[in-house]
Amino acid sequence: MVNKISAFVILLFGIHIVSYSQQFEGDLILKEHFGCCSHITRSYGGTLDYPIRDQELSIFSESKINWCRSDLDSYTVMPDKTGNWRFETFDSVLISLKKYDVGFLPILDRSYNGKFAWEGDWYEKYITKVGERYNNVFFYWEVMNEMDLVQSNKTDVYSGYLKSLEKTYNTLKQINNKNQILSTSFGNVDFKMLDYLCDNEGYKYWDIFNLHCYASPEELPKVFSKVKNRMDKYKWTAPVWLTECGMSSADVKGEATNVGFFKELLPVATQKIGINLETTSIAVIRDGKCGYSAMTSSEMDRCLKDVCKNVISVSLDMIKDLSIQSTPILIVSGSECFPMQYFDTVVDYVKKGGTIVLYQGVPFYYDLKKINGTISKVNSSGNKLSKLHMSSLLWWTQDAKKKDVPEVPTVINPFCNYKWEFSKNASARYMTTTHLEEGDTLISLIDAGNEKYIGSVAGIYKLNSTLKGNIIFQTRLGANVNLRGEKEQARRIPRISLISFAYGINKVFLYNFRSREDDLYDIESHFGLVHKDLSPKLSLKAYQTIINFLPEGSSRPKLEINDHLYIASWMLPNDDYIYAVWNPYGLQSVELNGFRKGRIYNYLGEKVKKNKEIVVSDEVVYVVTNKPISIE
Repeated sequence: MVNKISAFVILLFGIHIVSYSQQFEGDLILKEHFGCCSHITRSYGGTLDYPIRDQELSIFSESKINWCRSDLDSYTVMPDKTGNWRFETFDSVLISLKKYDVGFLPILDRSYNGKFAWEGDWYEKYITKVGERYNNVFFYWEVMNEMDLVQSNKTDVYSGYLKSLEKTYNTLKQINNKNQILSTSFGNVDFKMLDYLCDNEGYKYWDIFNLHCYASPEELPKVFSKVKNRMDKYKWTAPVWLTECGMSSADVKGEATNVGFFKELLPVATQKIGINLETTSIAVIRDGKCGYSAMTSSEMDRCLKDVCKNVISVSLDMIKDLSIQSTPILIVSGSECFPMQYFDTVVDYVKKGGTIVLYQGVPFYYDLKKINGTISKVNSSGNKLSKLHMSSLLWWTQDAKKKDVPEVPTVINPFCNYKWEFSKNASARYMTTTHLEEGDTLISLIDAGNEKYIGSVAGIYKLNSTLKGNIIFQTRLGANVNLRGEKEQARRIPRISLISFAYGINKVFLYNFRSREDDLYDIESHFGLVHKDLSPKLSLKAYQTIINFLPEGSSRPKLEINDHLYIASWMLPNDDYIYAVWNPYGLQSVELNGFRKGRIYNYLGEKVKKNKEIVVSDEVVYVVTNKPISIE
């Protein structure tokens, strides 16, 4: 079995694979690679996890989560007034960890009684005591959490940390040369502190490089590349651990989003053009191949649920064949960008009587083109709006200045309850009647401006000329499009894991295990895999699924990216092959060539009907086979 896995690994990482190769020096066979952060060493009056550590670690064990990361706070262990060190809390946590066979990554503290580690002699005493107390128990030691985010007007954090790092390394290695030292968990991706440490050879004092990153899964490689560039520049290498990642499932206040547009303004607008949303299907452009989506999965979940009869996703190529009768509404754009090579297709849809929705900024202001393999925003050539009988008045133009058009309106007249706030960062764009033909009308639903100028910032172009359809628009900027939620949190977990392992990360820790849920909108309170009462969120199920499909002893995933189709593949210890397939930007049909015997599962581990062709999206699909297949 080992020889077969080794042969498969060589196949995966051979030079004939041009789409991707591993960056960091990670083992080719994965071992104890899944972790999670939990405050099991902290109580804070019972609000954190120490009192319920056994309940949590029981779920760790059942879920096969290998590691727990938590703090060795100095105030918990430093001597009391009688001079006695207080190990009771950490000792009891250790008993629980052994009971449930969960590994532990301790985080060494950076300050005590207002003094940093390099101020006074408390730190040397502290690391010596905990190092001796837990010798041959803890073998990995993280030297302080996110020191690159610490600011101080009284001390030089960079040089102070370097001194403490060297002291920690030498002290813990002297206690036990098997101890492995992790750098501080770098949380700022500009890596200024890392550059300082590298300039001063600080990499000599860590065995493992430690990273935090909360970017979306597909953005992680950009951060990894920054780390690798510094390794190459300064000629050092080390295994890399990602000890915090993930996302919060906290709700976003409705007024900060476009939810009101879809749930309040859109029904009013469609009623004015004779469309009953309750009996209407809405199509949303989600083109996985092109990498363009008018709405994210989270936006669709939040904004369109219960608004219409049903919602379908369509690719850009499918627009030309859309039936106006069965899908009379097409959501085209949620930004000022659009791949303009498909603009005429949109015009034809409106010409036939279709209704399009444009819900952010001045539509079609920028073109999206593939440049050097990536989708880039470029200025759109020519005045495309006139083809749709639309026109805009932008506050920075000479024409607008002559009319005293305000950048930030002081007067807002909404037709319904829905409106939004304007600011310098979310200034106004106004739509006008300049290019209307006879028979066309502009029905304004939200007016804005000042005492000198009032213009339409949301409304309907009702067209009855050479174009027969309708255009429902709003020019709002600054809406929060990162709609969170449990489902979006869960969608990201397998993608974070697979991309990280494919790039050579050795261990990945999600932040964190339990949500505090102090406030519905508090981001920090909703990172957990489980709720406050330990009931599971979808994210726990998604994590359990990727752990089951990528168990210890699996080969490191190889990742191929074909346009926007991601295919991770690896071999299980039992000789089965697994392929994880997804497209973060939209729906895409793919063929499973050579797939005969096997099983297909969704990102939550639920069986999917077996077929030689499957539809993938930002929700990972797992294909399990006993023979290699190709996917395209």
